[in-house]
Amino acid sequence: MINISDTRSSTDQLADQHTSPSAPSLSDATTDKPTRGQACALRLRVEDLVLTRGAASLRRAFSFECHAGWIAVIGGNGVGKSTLMLSLAGLLRQASGRVFVAGSRVEFSAMQALTERSEKQRAQLIAWMGQSESISGRWLVAHVLALGRLPWGDQRDLRLDAKAAPWIEALGLETLWWRSVDQLSGGERQRVLIGRALAVDAPVVLLDEPSLHLDPRYQLRLSVWLGRSASRKQLVLTATHDLNWALSADAVLLLSNHRAPLLASPGDEVLHRAIESEMGDAIEIRKIQHDADMHWYALTKRTVIRK
Repeated sequence: MINISDTRSSTDQLADQHTSPSAPSLSDATTDKPTRGQACALRLRVEDLVLTRGAASLRRAFSFECHAGWIAVIGGNGVGKSTLMLSLAGLLRQASGRVFVAGSRVEFSAMQALTERSEKQRAQLIAWMGQSESISGRWLVAHVLALGRLPWGDQRDLRLDAKAAPWIEALGLETLWWRSVDQLSGGERQRVLIGRALAVDAPVVLLDEPSLHLDPRYQLRLSVWLGRSASRKQLVLTATHDLNWALSADAVLLLSNHRAPLLASPGDEVLHRAIESEMGDAIEIRKIQHDADMHWYALTKRTVIRK
């Protein structure tokens, strides 16, 4: 497995992906990989996944492991971000390979494949929000959010749930609670859909373009909540086109038309060069000081036409 904390250079690791006859493997290094018999925060293991659509690189078997944390999935249009998310959620039957999910702190050898679990168990283990989801009609926000509790069969008031309080506050849902969804703006509806997924309280959360329609305030508040995923022992994967948003994640998974999937730290220089190449050199990744800290930003290259 390629590990972000690997002592070899990222260049050597990337070269191994292209030269090795075996399927490329990826691993998130927000926590060290456990040995057999140890309790761990391993959340997701994917073995020999092959997708039926998207980039050619995803139609070759690839494998990866993810521990608790926030992983941003990026790539160009049509590369297969949504296809990958659907496959991980078990909603794309045409994909081959095996997906293993840990529901709690389990032994490394005790993970079960999704196909070996019941529908109820799968719904409790993986929460999903699709890119094209919509809600309409006279549903109250409180009732839409309550749908997230269906896998557990409870009707708890989420406002009284201490675990739900942080994301309810981050998404500003308290003020929308008893409003009808047909009275909400597009951004407000998006916040409700995100909340419905988070209400499941699943160990793995898959959000496809969650920042879509959100204003900068709620993009920031959501990213702060996502940045605390590791401390909650939760794995959250977000597909996004917002590179600056992605560079604030714990790790970035780049899907490419030209190379094997690459999972790396947001500060990895090989990742930066790969992103710039994948985006047709339309952007440049730079480190810029903000307040007292340095952050990575993807800056759009602008053509200046002089007469």
